[in-house]
Amino acid sequence: MMTVPENNNYNEDSRNNNNNNTDNNNELQGFHDLPKFLQFGLKYTASRYKKSYIAIQFLVQFGLIPIFGYMTKSLPFSIILSGYLFISNLAQMFAPDFTKGVFLDLLLKDAKITKRINDNTYKLCIGSMVTFLVIVPPFIFYYIAIPFATDPNQMLGPSTFVITLFMSIIGYIAMIPMFILTSCQTLIDQVSLVHISTIKTYLEKVRVIIMNNNNNVEEDGIPLVDKLSKEQEQVEKWIMDINNGISLCNTLQLCNYMGGSILFLVIADGGYGIGPTVGCAITSLFAWLMVGNALYAIAKPNMVWEQQKVLLLNDAKVILNLKFPKENFESWLLLHHINASKAFGTKITFEKMKQTAGVLTSLFGIALYLLLRDQLRNVWNMFG
Repeated sequence: MMTVPENNNYNEDSRNNNNNNTDNNNELQGFHDLPKFLQFGLKYTASRYKKSYIAIQFLVQFGLIPIFGYMTKSLPFSIILSGYLFISNLAQMFAPDFTKGVFLDLLLKDAKITKRINDNTYKLCIGSMVTFLVIVPPFIFYYIAIPFATDPNQMLGPSTFVITLFMSIIGYIAMIPMFILTSCQTLIDQVSLVHISTIKTYLEKVRVIIMNNNNNVEEDGIPLVDKLSKEQEQVEKWIMDINNGISLCNTLQLCNYMGGSILFLVIADGGYGIGPTVGCAITSLFAWLMVGNALYAIAKPNMVWEQQKVLLLNDAKVILNLKFPKENFESWLLLHHINASKAFGTKITFEKMKQTAGVLTSLFGIALYLLLRDQLRNVWNMFG
């Protein structure tokens, strides 16, 4: 039975020590208080059923070989592409376990935020399932699988038709359990909601401590620096546990999206016809948009931190109550770990995200044009 972890992080200490900043009625008591969809999705994840997920991914990518074969007209290249997707999708096995420890507490902290996370995850999961299990398969089957199966070249030998149908059906069926095991794959992106809430709570507590310092120091005898240090210690331990759990997953996710985008861009430039060119170009663009979406989710806590920090530093009462220079206070805030999430072993600040996204988007746009200009010229001549 799932249980609430011990009081070992900032959120739980905040609830115990400062009820004015947290509504206890919003707290969830354990795993079984989570929304039903989250309960189901977190029980059946790729990270908890690694061997099953590997087998399922193998079958899914096995079913994609005829599709890549039709696009590239090369069986070895098709196997390489399917192998790449198989390896890249194994990143899901490194997602943190949200059924215990600090990640479970993320979901228990605030019922309202958890409901938003549940709703967002549910919509994305259902949207993906409808798209890839209902809308896309008929088109893939009719426009790609059947033409490949009936191709006179018989890339898979004399039994190409039967083998193609078998591979396509196996791959399609395997997608169903795959979506079950990845139903909460976007939960990592939703962690930013709790991170943002914690940032706001923490900086508000810093403001209150500074504002009330003159009165409270006479009552409890604790210096201002010690109070701030205690709050910082709690919140820094919390965010370091979070970043240690999701940094690798964030890195693999970004690499997966970028690799997929480059892969389909290369296929689009292969001269395999208008259909494959347009389809792969759109898929590449979609993967690139996923890169931007993931970067934004990782960088958003830092954006909120900067906004809240400005409000704090612009409060005259706070500055006048400080017992040390404002510059030292700003330097102290700058060195916090709570102020950003991590990927590739480093903090992803909002400024870094904007600069990186700008450079990568420019490079992607130039590459897309250079690689596809001949294909686009042919399409223009055809319809012009």
